[in-house]
Amino acid sequence: MKYSIQKDRIAKLISRNDENNEIQFFTIDINGELNLTGTVLIDEPIIDFIWSKQIANLSNGHSNGHKALKKRSLNGEEKSNTHEDFDGKLIALTKESILIISPTSNSIIENKSNDSNISSLVKAENGIVWGNTAKNDTIITLNLTNSEINRIKVPKFQSILINEEKVYIGTKSNLQIGQIESNKFVEQNEIAYKKGVQEIQPLKDQILIESNNQINLISNNSTNNTIYKGDDIIKVQILKVYDEPHIFIITSNSIKIISLDGKLLNEIFTTQSIDEILQIEDELFIIWHIDNEINFQKFTLIQKDIVVNQPQTQPTKSHPVIIDYEESIPITKQTEEEIESNINSIEKLDSTILIESCSSTDDSDLIKTLVIKLSTPQMEKLYQIISEEISKDSTKNFNLTIWLKWILLVHGNFIAKNTNLEIKSLHSNLSNGLKILPSLYSIKGKLQLLKLQSEIRQKPQEESNDITTTIDEDGIIFANGEVDDTNTTIA
Repeated sequence: MKYSIQKDRIAKLISRNDENNEIQFFTIDINGELNLTGTVLIDEPIIDFIWSKQIANLSNGHSNGHKALKKRSLNGEEKSNTHEDFDGKLIALTKESILIISPTSNSIIENKSNDSNISSLVKAENGIVWGNTAKNDTIITLNLTNSEINRIKVPKFQSILINEEKVYIGTKSNLQIGQIESNKFVEQNEIAYKKGVQEIQPLKDQILIESNNQINLISNNSTNNTIYKGDDIIKVQILKVYDEPHIFIITSNSIKIISLDGKLLNEIFTTQSIDEILQIEDELFIIWHIDNEINFQKFTLIQKDIVVNQPQTQPTKSHPVIIDYEESIPITKQTEEEIESNINSIEKLDSTILIESCSSTDDSDLIKTLVIKLSTPQMEKLYQIISEEISKDSTKNFNLTIWLKWILLVHGNFIAKNTNLEIKSLHSNLSNGLKILPSLYSIKGKLQLLKLQSEIRQKPQEESNDITTTIDEDGIIFANGEVDDTNTTIA
């Protein structure tokens, strides 16, 4: 599983067996609560993806689209005369395309051709996507506004950092420092690293280098200071906590917190191997994943150990899901006029009567027509009644979900901006309902199969020696209790 974090936004990639990909979007609050905000399905494999940013130079209000400015990183490194804004778009790379995805509308808002054969993404700033080729010897920039493409020849690298004033290129044997001029890298200085440079990170007046299990700080005058050595480094991060930059070295069983002068400030032992550290304001969280699930837990700089609270495991095949089945209550059908009359009297009617009236039809076109006619007060009241009813049990009343669908489609923009309308509990309940869908599909498919087998046995054998039955119900095909995308024939 792969994910990308920018401030309090998380994009998580889930690869499907049919090579289709799904990107799920989440937000995380200061308490560490993760909320799913949307999902986008993409019908081709995703190679890489990153969040895009806007970087403005505070001295003149402008930034150079073809040069990345000195910046403050995701988790708070020092910044100079620049300001970084998160513009909320995700850039996803496939073999054929560069996709600009909006987590707000949960859609692909632009599709650029990957004719330049970008194989991985370096960064996306100020409307410019930076990527590299498979050989790691060419940097390609793509202007998302006018689709202009530039190729920059560079030494074959393992790691790279492009700032406004300098370009740092880590190779298998050295660190090369220089600038980009006329779409070429011009070397100005070189520092030998016999074991190569695996990672480069920016600081205010220094550069952090990871080389052969040791951490070095390079000053502006190229002075090399080794601040840590060890063969257990998993990830290195620079976080500015309480206005002081700290270096966090993540190992398989601990987090080492080191000052910029190389002093070990604290070592926190963990019971779980973690991926990285997230900072929201001055709150710190460890992040780890199990399969496709991302997990968070808060910690402080002065802790001595972190006992990870493992999430509850999902039921496996050996532990079947128990589904409570409640018999449907018969509902009297009502005419369009009767339903509309009840909605017009929504302020006077008891909510139970209104729920029964809305539940009396599953005609999607009729429901859409009635929802479009709603005034704003009627829509607010109807949304509150229906969402509260669905939040109690999203599987109990299917007809109400059709009403909810059209209310959200027609009036969703107003609901999203209206702080008086509750959507959190509804979202949580619907998300929990999704977890049992595979089991429901499996059960329904097995019941269909048993029913058909029973019908076949009851038919006189002389009618046909070759009985073929094809199931196609609402575009969902069930074969031996499993969901399939193709027609299934039982012979």
